[in-house]
Amino acid sequence: MTDDFISYRDFEDVDRILSILPDRSEEYWLRGSLENGYKVFELLRDKIPVYKKYLLKHNIDIRSIKSPDDFHKLPIMVKEDYLKHFKFEELLIGGPDDIKSFYMSSGSSGEPSVWPRLEISNIAYSYFVNFYYTFYWKIDKRKTLYISALDLGVWASGNLQFHAASYCAHRHSFTFANPGADYPYIYQTLKKLSEYYDQIIIASYPSFARRLLDYLESKKDINIKKLNIHFMLGGEPHTVEWRQYILQKIGLPKEDLTGVMDYYGTSDSGGPGSSTPLTTLIQNLCLNDNNLCFELFNQRTVPSLFQQNPTLYVESVNGNILVSYPGQLPLCRYDSGDTGGVLKYSEVIDKLSKCGYDVLSILKKRGFYNSVWKWSFVYLTGRSDLSINIGGAIVYPRDIEGLFFSALTRNINSFKLSVENDEEQKQRFIIYLELIPNCNLSKTETTVLKMKIKKQVMRKLLDANFDYRSSYEADRVACDPQIKICKFQKPPFDLDVGRPKPLFVRKAC
Repeated sequence: MTDDFISYRDFEDVDRILSILPDRSEEYWLRGSLENGYKVFELLRDKIPVYKKYLLKHNIDIRSIKSPDDFHKLPIMVKEDYLKHFKFEELLIGGPDDIKSFYMSSGSSGEPSVWPRLEISNIAYSYFVNFYYTFYWKIDKRKTLYISALDLGVWASGNLQFHAASYCAHRHSFTFANPGADYPYIYQTLKKLSEYYDQIIIASYPSFARRLLDYLESKKDINIKKLNIHFMLGGEPHTVEWRQYILQKIGLPKEDLTGVMDYYGTSDSGGPGSSTPLTTLIQNLCLNDNNLCFELFNQRTVPSLFQQNPTLYVESVNGNILVSYPGQLPLCRYDSGDTGGVLKYSEVIDKLSKCGYDVLSILKKRGFYNSVWKWSFVYLTGRSDLSINIGGAIVYPRDIEGLFFSALTRNINSFKLSVENDEEQKQRFIIYLELIPNCNLSKTETTVLKMKIKKQVMRKLLDANFDYRSSYEADRVACDPQIKICKFQKPPFDLDVGRPKPLFVRKAC
């Protein structure tokens, strides 16, 4: 490592980087990431001629941006006025002929988009995965069977994990399999090979991970609590209650800090952040302390929480997460579509201390001596386009997701939120519930299930979502949730068949 700011290359030597990270000051990380954001601007300025036109459209003279201190004068990029305004080839460094590989977005918020991928980005991602897996799960010392339960095809997540797993396999006693999101092949892999390894790492989406464990339990000849399973998750949010439910399923205490970890990645702007033992601890504390949660995030529902990738510049403006990413299609102050905020490390530690929590001492007592790095925190409350608006209140799937992991909901496979008009064209709040395969309920059982689910949903939303509470008081008819029970893979859940990730919001036609 030189005196220059850290780069992805420094993460190749795990022992060395771990000895350095705790000693770097918050100011070092803040200034360095801002300078990296400015380098993205320089890339656009020098390599993308239409970027000058884009700035003029926003009344900005490109010559007025002279240093990182001017960076925040730049306009916020959104798909509509940048990516969709110019031709695809005009946005690239080089041209279409220079694209070596590409991924596509999943299309969960619209038409899928093409994102060219630089080879250097695949290498950087592999370094980071190896770093985190070595830090969390000691893959340099433990024989590891790694299973990618992510879809391959043109999707980013599965392909990136393939590159990273290949890299880890060449460095360690590390065997990887890529069955994708396929229950029988994952089951067969575990049945035939798990006994030869010290631990199993499964990369997946939260919704698939939960259903996978249910499937493995149904087989009766695999004891998942004895496999030493760890999960690396991404692609969609989950609640703290969900994580604790999964931890207990795989035989770990619900307060475990590394059994289930999360990666905040996007097809368009790389990997803005990752969970750490510190972020997991903070989430656990917030779950049991509403005052702390409100102090940190100005809400009572615990959000997804990550520490910022130190090599990227991530910011929050008006509740939207912006990322600056130096790819073949460089993006500067790009609106990711995620909502949430960015908090300084010192700000979070001060608020925790104010509420009576010495998280650094707690972590040291639990064996995480060198895991506290003064990186900023990124928290996500949802996506601006993956939510419903009822009576003026925004409701996200995560607001109620934690309810579906109990004996009451053992017959529920998935759910969807929707706002639909009735015969009088009045809005109604609908929650669709999908039953597990081969589940047939009587009319009485269906009625009882609807009543119990509705009661829990109402209690959860009125307690945790202030906007919903206000809207409910203003219009109880519109905001009163109607529960609709659907058989497995029947409408509207048939739209999820074959998708890498289910859609938890149903957009009415």
